[in-house]
Amino acid sequence: MDKCFADGGCVDKSRHIYARRKEDVKLKELIIDDCSTVYVNGPRAVGKSSLVRSVTDDSNEVITINVDLRFYSRKEYTPENWFLMLFQAIDSSLSFVLPNFRHGEVINWFRTYSSEYSSQANYLLDFFKLFIRGEKNIKRKFVIVFDEVDVIQSNGYHTDNFLTGIVLLNKELQNLNLSQVLISISHPMFLVRELKYSDIKIGTRIIVNDFENIDEITMKDWAEGLFNINEESRLKLTKEIIEYTGGHPYISGIIGNIINSEYSGNIENNTLKKIIDQFITDQKSSSNINPHFEAPRDFILMRPSLAYEVLDFYEQVIAVDGYIDLDIEKKTANDPKLIIAVLSITGLVRRHYSGQYKCRSYIYRRIFNDKWVGNTKSHLGSRLFSGNVLASHKRSDLPKIGLINCGGTLGMTEHDGKIQAPSNEEEFYRMFPSLSHMADVRLIPFRIKDGANMFIEDYSELAKHIYLRRDDGFDAFIIMHGTDTLTYTASGVAFALGKGLNCPVVFVASQAPVSVRYGDAEINLKRAFAVATMKINEVVICFNDSVFRAVRTEKLSDYRFNGFHSPTYPAIATISEKIELSEKWSSENETNKSSAPEYMLNNEFEPNILQIVQYPGINPKNYEDIVFSCGSKVKAIIIQSLGLGNLPTMGEYNFLPFISRAVSKNIPVVITSKYPILPEFVEKYIPASRPVQSGAIHAGNMTPSAALTKLSWILKGIYKEVEIGITKVENLIRVVERKMKTNYIGELD
Repeated sequence: MDKCFADGGCVDKSRHIYARRKEDVKLKELIIDDCSTVYVNGPRAVGKSSLVRSVTDDSNEVITINVDLRFYSRKEYTPENWFLMLFQAIDSSLSFVLPNFRHGEVINWFRTYSSEYSSQANYLLDFFKLFIRGEKNIKRKFVIVFDEVDVIQSNGYHTDNFLTGIVLLNKELQNLNLSQVLISISHPMFLVRELKYSDIKIGTRIIVNDFENIDEITMKDWAEGLFNINEESRLKLTKEIIEYTGGHPYISGIIGNIINSEYSGNIENNTLKKIIDQFITDQKSSSNINPHFEAPRDFILMRPSLAYEVLDFYEQVIAVDGYIDLDIEKKTANDPKLIIAVLSITGLVRRHYSGQYKCRSYIYRRIFNDKWVGNTKSHLGSRLFSGNVLASHKRSDLPKIGLINCGGTLGMTEHDGKIQAPSNEEEFYRMFPSLSHMADVRLIPFRIKDGANMFIEDYSELAKHIYLRRDDGFDAFIIMHGTDTLTYTASGVAFALGKGLNCPVVFVASQAPVSVRYGDAEINLKRAFAVATMKINEVVICFNDSVFRAVRTEKLSDYRFNGFHSPTYPAIATISEKIELSEKWSSENETNKSSAPEYMLNNEFEPNILQIVQYPGINPKNYEDIVFSCGSKVKAIIIQSLGLGNLPTMGEYNFLPFISRAVSKNIPVVITSKYPILPEFVEKYIPASRPVQSGAIHAGNMTPSAALTKLSWILKGIYKEVEIGITKVENLIRVVERKMKTNYIGELD
């Protein structure tokens, strides 16, 4: 029987035509000849899975396990059950490959293992290391193929741990004699909820595209599928099909199978054009449409905050016949990477190496035309959440607010009694249905996680996210955050953005999740939106009925709805029926308007700071090895005192020798307190004055979080000055003291 074209799914070379690509050789070198991580990416139905299957089927040297993640995409799985089902699938597949393999033992192994280890990020690595190579003692090389990786975005928050597991596994591939392949439309870095993009940039990416520009050998592979057409006419007809389809494997196969079923011998010149036109007409009919042509619309509608801009850019593509420069980075308020990714992943466009775009093919241009764009926008507009228009729909009559969800209690939702991140933007908007009435909201993508997991690199990146959008027409930015580290992140962002900030940056959090009806989540967010419309051009924290300067705020309670306070500076505003600005802030703001510096970004922080929190009986010797040992990275010390700068000065608990030794090694020591440290108290009390006499620097009445982030911020710049010779290392502590006592953004009196 003659081989036919595949009509969907994976190509079986025993029954179907398989057209060879140069990527076949590259993939074989990476996963068969070597041990590698490979991402096979490309639009839908271009033959990604067929490429991988062809390479692995041709090798008898390896055990290949294919896992289709579509079968594990139900939200109701607990993280443990999700991983267990994944491991069971691999375990079951091995029983078909290895005749003597006893499957089913993985269940008991995993239950014992997971009860002892809590880190889900290690599950994947330990499964291969401890179970496959250890307990089962399988020696042959493995190629593990994870197909349809995109679906994990619809799963729970735990799927980040699967992608982290891929990263960890990558480091052990040679030791485990293993290769791993991830097949997806999008690069995995766009599927991660918590990690930075750079955290998933490992391995090799193979991009699979249509057969647009192909050599004669591949053309002959295609031509073999037209088995009812005279041999001398096959090659010419194949070239004509590819001209209409743009070399799209799936659609080219459909057209080829229509020709095989309805024609034989020769085809007249106009016949192929009639076949193509009839095919296009059928796809425009709701009763005949192939599901393949519904996918781009569904993919766009799943990303409502990006949808309108993606469709706007696509309209520009189909307005010209050929490649066009979209200049996306200058014309989008969203992250250009995401717009480009969504536009490319839909499969509607073809991207030139120069960065220009054109419509994918003649057939696509006819089906996905202006009318289709209009219908899709209309459909998007009708997908209302509780009667409200999607936030991605542009509302020129409302203030344009950039909303960044960093997570925390406010930015999480409850599933099965557990607090986790919303699985997609649609779910997020359903959490807060009234947002679209208050502003033209643009969700700015950022990592979503618990406040306890927000670190220096997070608020550095967060400040950069805001700064890069300074000229994009945003009236304000709102950051949803956890309460535990709220004052640290807000202070860090405040220092990084500086005094020239030209719009409000409002941090907001809540004590209770949005699912608690009497809680503070929705009301706090609404109040933050109201504050964002006022000209408070600095970084503030909006919580309960108060608006605080970020660098003056401290956490007060983990339970009460008035969970924050500002002990050394009055609230900037009080929220009641009206938002009333304080006289002190209004007066200072009016005075400072004329002297506002240029808006600059300085978002580098020194992470190697040791903070020591005092308690009765703390012994300074416990920290000597950490600070003074060879190879220590500690560049500064903060000691948080129990009182107004007082430190123990007697016996083995005396901190003065420790301070003197640190200062002698050019390691600054800063004294902070949970209570404002006033200069008169430092001079009055001996336990407070003697650390200063030993070389320590008092942080004044700065909050502990502001003092820590400020020290980290100035220290990075000072060390750069030391490196290039502007500052001498012996003067480092003096420069630190001067800068710690300089009031940059209202952090101290």
